[in-house]
Amino acid sequence: MKCPKCGAELTPEQAVCVNCGQALVKNTKKKNKHKAAIFAVYGGILGLHKFYLRKPILGIIYLIFGIFGIVLIFPTIIIVTISSVEGILYLCMSDEAFDVKYN
Repeated sequence: MKCPKCGAELTPEQAVCVNCGQALVKNTKKKNKHKAAIFAVYGGILGLHKFYLRKPILGIIYLIFGIFGIVLIFPTIIIVTISSVEGILYLCMSDEAFDVKYN
């Protein structure tokens, strides 16, 4: 971990940078892989899982294809299949791998 102000190496336990005195804010809201999987399986057509995982551009893409899916069935089938597979992949990931990728 590096200090955002001076770039000095820090340990995760530090609350203040010893080099420059910058207060460090820790991210306390960790994403949960089970919630992400539920959002992917049940709300995948709306891109809920992508919004939850802080990927808003992909969430908007899923949402657009989901809206077009109301008129055309084929995009809906593709989005539902992809998001369901993503939900299964989230569940199959180890907690450590999920944390590294999404937290």
